[in-house]
Amino acid sequence: MAPWLDPGTVEITAGGAGTGPNTFSDAYVSSQLGLGDLSILTSAATGGGSEDLTVDLGAAVSWSVATALTLDGGNSIAVNGTIAGSNPGSGLNLISGGNIAINNNIT
Repeated sequence: MAPWLDPGTVEITAGGAGTGPNTFSDAYVSSQLGLGDLSILTSAATGGGSEDLTVDLGAAVSWSVATALTLDGGNSIAVNGTIAGSNPGSGLNLISGGNIAINNNIT
């Protein structure tokens, strides 16, 4: 099973370091995918967050190895940035208890 994170609401931001337990930089997510599969969940939150998962506009998550990114939003997922796995074995799983909005490129 992949390592997983579930702080209630998650925001993946462009560049720099994450600013809290619910914010991760695109660089951090990309580097973790270089090490293995990664799951980020809001669907099992116990802290009362809105269970939304957002990839911010300008964020660019990318990786080049045969690993998978799973985004599991209990309420919704909004992909406003880009997500790109360049290896034929790269995978992306989007799971939501509500809406999934893809507003940018996924490759």
